[in-house]
Amino acid sequence: MKALLVDDEVDILEQAKIFLQKEVEELNVETVASAEKGLERLKEDEFDAIVSDYQMPAMDGLEFLETVRKEKKSNIPFIIFTGKGREEVAMEALNLGADRYLQKGGNPRSQYGVLAQAIVQEVKHSKIEFEKAKVEAELSSLVKGSNDPIYIVDENCRIVFANQAELEKTGMSFEEIIGSKFRESHPEKDARAFEKKVRKTFDTGNSQRQEVKHEETGRYYDRTLSPIKNPRTGKVDRIAVISKDVTERKQREKELRESEARFRRFFENEPEYCYMVSPKGKIIDVNESALDTLGYRKEEIKGKPLLSTVYAPSSQEKARKLFEEWKKGKEIKGEELQIITKEREKRTVLLSAASVKDGEGNVRYSVSIQRDITERKEREKELRKSEEKYRGLFESVEVAIVVHGPDGEILSANPAAEEAFGLTEEQLREKDLNFWKGKLYRENGEPMEVHEFPVSKILDSEKP
Repeated sequence: MKALLVDDEVDILEQAKIFLQKEVEELNVETVASAEKGLERLKEDEFDAIVSDYQMPAMDGLEFLETVRKEKKSNIPFIIFTGKGREEVAMEALNLGADRYLQKGGNPRSQYGVLAQAIVQEVKHSKIEFEKAKVEAELSSLVKGSNDPIYIVDENCRIVFANQAELEKTGMSFEEIIGSKFRESHPEKDARAFEKKVRKTFDTGNSQRQEVKHEETGRYYDRTLSPIKNPRTGKVDRIAVISKDVTERKQREKELRESEARFRRFFENEPEYCYMVSPKGKIIDVNESALDTLGYRKEEIKGKPLLSTVYAPSSQEKARKLFEEWKKGKEIKGEELQIITKEREKRTVLLSAASVKDGEGNVRYSVSIQRDITERKEREKELRKSEEKYRGLFESVEVAIVVHGPDGEILSANPAAEEAFGLTEEQLREKDLNFWKGKLYRENGEPMEVHEFPVSKILDSEKP
């Protein structure tokens, strides 16, 4: 803390410096013997406070004060400290902007103790006022430049301040809106609801919220009413209102509700097994198709871990790895797993899973869909058995058998056919039905045309 002490009496300067610095350790006092030198030092350096005598040659303390306040445009704490005070001088000093007017005299320790405390208090007050003004300027800039309508009302709902966004919303000028009642620029229904919120804010001292629709523009606003208390009385005497435009948010919420309704219809009516699963792996919901197959009631399965409740032990490790991959953002599609019912029946499913996210991009839950392929797997198993049986017969029968396509191309031949024609199966595949031309004869001994071959007639008639 740095103070400039101005007095034409050098002895007093030295005495004051010693006492003041002893009284307040962090105080650094610099002395000059005239107001003119004081002005020079103010140009060269920065000080936290000025203490000046009143009666000095050339320029007295009041002239020095006036110069600092008007010409220098400085709000530095200024204390008049004089031994020849009069009431009219004190009044003039305060009118010119002095922060304190103290008289010299009496016990040095006592008078300089009072002066030291006055310096400390005024410097502290000055810094507080500076920070307050800085914050107020920043807030004013934010309020004026905000895209959200902001205004202040008194307890009679008269508007005492409005920013540019509120002026644009109401279509009024600053001069028109200031002093007008809220209901003069807003619909009657809105005004009644707003007045109730204002009264509640004044009565409780608590903030209130209100969502409204601006009828002319169709836009939605989320109003926050915040009490402004008088620092002296502690009572609410104003209310600051911030109206945040939430139209886009409302639209997104509407779209989300519609989307969720569509999804819910799909979820409930989908014949596949559908689950909603939390990021922690717990079942949030399950559709009727899955419940019917698993044999559970919904309340039995909700909240349970999906892996251990639904999947067979042989598939749980694979399901766990797939769940971890899903949590990392991978989409799961067509993974074959086994589920197990309440009655311990195993069924085979193809699993697909995708994420459902909120507006911020955070995963809310996964939608897991299981397609039951148990019957298909059984049919495939039976088909393989049938094919193996057919292959055994095809290979072992002593009758020549040739398999061909609809255009007559030879697809395969058994060993008996290879022996009958003297060709390997690979050589026969390079031929078609014309290969038999001239090798089959009618009863009268004439060669048969290809279209007369018994196998061709079977193909043309499409009979087995």
